[in-house]
Amino acid sequence: MSMGVFFYSCKDKEPTSAQCDRAVIVSDRNFDRAKDQSDFSIQEVTISENCMTVKYSYSGGCGDIHTELVAAENSMQNTLNLPQVNMKLAIDDTDNCEALITTAEEFDISALQANGSPIIIKLHKWEDPIVYTY
Repeated sequence: MSMGVFFYSCKDKEPTSAQCDRAVIVSDRNFDRAKDQSDFSIQEVTISENCMTVKYSYSGGCGDIHTELVAAENSMQNTLNLPQVNMKLAIDDTDNCEALITTAEEFDISALQANGSPIIIKLHKWEDPIVYTY
């Protein structure tokens, strides 16, 4: 189930990663190496105060998992002539449990900002583009 296109507009102060749980990693090397072996689905994506919240479900529950939100450094132009960045939620979950776990994580995405123009985010395993306006 996808939620559509999301818009965010910065009103007050510039946020810092201290306002979110963790920060997005912007790195082509990390993007290419990001583990995408876990079977998971993204349920919802929202942006508020430069924090992107990703709600997802996965099979597991026996052990710890490691997650990262990773963005490619190289952006491209889309059909709207806006910068577009590819992004992955990487989940490393190697336990063999099969409980269906649903959780959400929050990431500071302010590192994606460039030139004041909106950015289109293409999140792997999320059908709709996300418009990030700051």
